[in-house]
Amino acid sequence: MARCMMIKSGITDCFWAEAVMMANHIRNKYPTSSLDGKIPYELWFDRKVKINYFRVFGSKAYVVNKTISRGKMDVRSKEGFLVGYSEQAKGYRVYIP
Repeated sequence: MARCMMIKSGITDCFWAEAVMMANHIRNKYPTSSLDGKIPYELWFDRKVKINYFRVFGSKAYVVNKTISRGKMDVRSKEGFLVGYSEQAKGYRVYIP
């Protein structure tokens, strides 16, 4: 799954660990035949799974620049690409080259 995500996104091989983590995150939130069609996340945490925040690996993403020193007509965001989901907070992991 991670290899397919890497090939489809076209990003460099240095992000293979991020792709594996994202693939693992996705697999834990979908039904599996080894658990008779049940979802591992629901069995472990005993609550319904939400997948509306899923995004495409390697897709273009923008991060808001919250510095105070910007002018009215200055750029307010930085462009990067999505490499996964945050483990500590509700958010995305974005790489800005």
